[in-house]
Formats: sequence, structure tokens, C-alpha cells
Amino acid sequence: MNEGIAVDRLSANATFLCGSTRGGGDQTSSEAHVASVDADVAGMPVKASLLRSETQAECSALAPVLGGQAHVLEAQVGSVQIDADSALPTPRNQPVPIPGVPGAYFIVGERTTKFNGNQGAITVTALRVVVPGLVPGTDTDVSFARAHADVRCQGQPACPQPAFVTGGGFLKGKKHFVIAFRNGDLDWGHLMYSDQASETRIRADKPFWSASVDPELGKEGGGVLTGTSNAGHFMATVSD
Repeated sequence: MNEGIAVDRLSANATFLCGSTRGGGDQTSSEAHVASVDADVAGMPVKASLLRSETQAECSALAPVLGGQAHVLEAQVGSVQIDADSALPTPRNQPVPIPGVPGAYFIVGERTTKFNGNQGAITVTALRVVVPGLVPGTDTDVSFARAHADVRCQGQPACPQPAFVTGGGFLKGKKHFVIAFRNGDLDWGHLMYSDQASETRIRADKPFWSASVDPELGKEGGGVLTGTSNAGHFMATVSD
């Protein structure tokens, strides 16, 4: 699957554009996933093999507990290659100037949190790029792979949640995959695979044949998803 967008001062293409949000009882979570990004932000080239963010918000007693993380793989903004030196990685959650363009900067793993009594909210952005305009108020500010989660703690027993599995990542040779399914729900979720080198794109059809979650599979649970796709029948086993 290849997705693209073109608006004033922004053009972008990506192999995968995927986002999901789940909530129930006293917890919520969200994730955003973008693969094979090739963008132009007000003339600033942006490339990345993988940009992903995850957020979680849950209640502990009456207080919100927030968490989140960002994953950035093989990314470059202008002339700056992110994490080019493994011994000295690019700083997280702070502006990094872009050489050659005064006032331009990017932020890797931007994280903002907010608490208000029994409410809490968190937003994580894998990569944010800001390029100043010619006059004040015309800056181009673009966020790639942003996830948000919030929760209000009521102090009441949590309702049981349906078991689900989500995952995704980057494989050797510029191959990407994303998967999500819920126990017994044949109409919710997705399975997508991309091999950039061979231009292979596989996407599962819905309804699935079966979707089962096994909390005993692997260290933290997993599951099995079966069905059909544009490449034929499949069975996907997830184990954490």
C-alpha cells in the first residue's frame, strides 16, 4: 500500500500509514506507524524507513499513570542524519537545528503530558519538523507519527476489556509489517506487509477467518490470525 498527500508547502509519500486507538475500563492506548517516508516540508527533504509512536494512559488508585515512546529508524532531515553515530544518538524531546536554514529545527520523540486532578493526557510524536516562513505566523510545522492517550480516573471498578494484539516493525532489507486483531472479532484489525526492494505489497482482507488471543503464548502473550489477502491465504502467529 502506498499513500501520499500534497498540500501547500507539504508533500509526502509513505508505504504504510497506520493508526489505532483502544480504550476500556480505566486505561487507553494509541499508536501511529508510518513506513518508508519520503516528504518535502517547505523545501526541506525528510526521509525515514520507520516512524512509530505509542502512548498509554491508565489509572493507579485515583491517579493517572502515563507512558509513551517513539521509534525512529534510518531517518534524515535536510542534511542531518538522525542517530548517525550510535555512540552519540540524536537528542530526544528537544529542538535540533537544521543547518543552512535559520530558525528551522526538528524534534525526535517529542513528548508532552498534562495532568488536571484525576485526568491525565500524553502525546508522543516520532518526528516533528518546523521550517520558518517568510513572515511571522507562516511557519510550516509538520508532525509525523503522532499518538495521543488520555484517561479520567473515577475510582470505580474497571470493566473487563477484550483481549487484543498489536505489533509492527522493520525487517532486514527494508521490509515492514503491521498487525492488529482482537480476540473473536473478525471485522476489527489489519495485517499489512511491504517489501520495498521487490515492490511487494500484501494486505489482509476482512472479515478474517479467525482471530484468537493466547495470553500464554510467549513472555507477554500473543495470538493467531488467519484469513485471505491479495496474495492468497495466510496464517500469522504473534508471540511477544
